[in-house]
Amino acid sequence: MQFNIGDVAVYLMMGNKLIQLVLMLIVAIFNHSASAEYSASKCKSLSNKKLYELDKVYIRDEFRIYYSSAEFYPSPTDFSRDTVPDKVINISKQLVAGRRIFSEVMGMTHPLSQPRYHQAKYIDVNLLSLSKGNGLAYDEVFGYLRHDAVNNDECVLRIDINSKISLGNLTPAHELFHLYQYGYTMFKSPWLLEGTARWAEFAFKSYRYSKQDLPKNEKELEEYLFHKTYDAQEFWLRIAGIVDPVGKTIVPQELRNFYYLGGQRLNVEERIHGADFIRELFEELGMEDKKVARANGWSEILWKESDQRNEIHNTSILNVLHKVLENHINEEHKHGELNDFLSIEISGN
Repeated sequence: MQFNIGDVAVYLMMGNKLIQLVLMLIVAIFNHSASAEYSASKCKSLSNKKLYELDKVYIRDEFRIYYSSAEFYPSPTDFSRDTVPDKVINISKQLVAGRRIFSEVMGMTHPLSQPRYHQAKYIDVNLLSLSKGNGLAYDEVFGYLRHDAVNNDECVLRIDINSKISLGNLTPAHELFHLYQYGYTMFKSPWLLEGTARWAEFAFKSYRYSKQDLPKNEKELEEYLFHKTYDAQEFWLRIAGIVDPVGKTIVPQELRNFYYLGGQRLNVEERIHGADFIRELFEELGMEDKKVARANGWSEILWKESDQRNEIHNTSILNVLHKVLENHINEEHKHGELNDFLSIEISGN
């Protein structure tokens, strides 16, 4: 929130010079305190042995993909005929396609353009042997001690990708979408973040309208949504089909002609269902979490992890979801399951 000097001009004209000076001082102090947390001079530096051992880097646009020469090395069968392994280049291709779809087609703000991440210069993607899962996106800006002195200790956003993923696995795009989410909102409810990240994957595969009805009461809301993670995608696919049954967002032909090295097509769909709705949802959540921060006396962007994941925020998220849904449907559509869902209120809140 910012005050403008013009907002208090009427008061300045009414009072004497002392009052004018006091008011101007108040405005300056408020604006400084509101923006100070976005303007720290340097991010924190971390030392990580696993990251340090990644001795090779491939840079494409804003993505720096780090990998180990002991695990990835050029093969005579590589299509690139280059010093960079095909797998590394193919991961970069999916990341670039994801960024172009999320930013250029869907109109979402790139994480590196968000105030929260103004310090970050790159998105570092680390190809690692992960003990659990295929990927992980981090929501804070850090600098990391790197094997090469050139890229050492720069402020970056971080994604870890399992080095064993197969060609066409959508983990890179999925984790990139998490960075988009983090750039908009501090809320980290799994049913919201994982569910919509799975929805985002359908930019790369055929959309299907979920057969699972929307929750129609508080019990079903808890069971079918709030207690879900990745499988919350069924809710978001259902919503997308209701608000945007034809898929109004068209992906340009040029973007649908992406191919991996070797000729396998990157399956970018012609239409995206619910893109405007999802973008507006995260825009509204970004305003809502600032209200929550002010109400609790928190920083706008430096919440504790436990606060970000606190289930108490489900009420705020649901209210925003209802609001955005109302903006995307006509009155004649407010019947049956949709009307029941919009009528749900969480008791005790």
